Amino acid sequence: DAIFQQSCLSPRDELIYSRMNEKFHRLIVDGANNSILRDTIARIEKIPFASARAMVMNYGNLQRMTAILSYAHGQHHAIVDALKKGEGARVDALMREHVAPVKQGLALLKDRMIKGGESRSEIESSFAHLANLARKAREGEKVTS
Repeated sequence: DAIFQQSCLSPRDELIYSRMNEKFHRLIVDGANNSILRDTIARIEKIPFASARAMVMNYGNLQRMTAILSYAHGQHHAIVDALKKGEGARVDALMREHVAPVKQGLALLKDRMIKGGESRSEIESSFAHLANLARKAREGEKVTS
């Protein structure tokens, strides 16, 4: 919660948030004690940008990025609250909505690239490169940009 007390996140906060986000999602999956869910999440984590630890921080618009991540963090609190109250349908709805901040962050990055004059093929190439880096990291390969 502390990193969201400031008006904008810093590059250091990206790592803090990423670790917290990964831990939150791991606790949810582990708490469900469901092997089908655990296996499904393991497969999803192999998809670029789908992992809870995957972060695409847009430093060109830190205020908007901070707002997106703050919203996602608020969803974490709402999910925990609903779990404590045994509100399964609310948990389900919140978890489904929880993908929206990821989509917003990627759209923000794409918009920045377009405004920066990059062509569609350059943008697709950049996203393919990021996806390749994510794959290498997941597979334990040395990652260089």
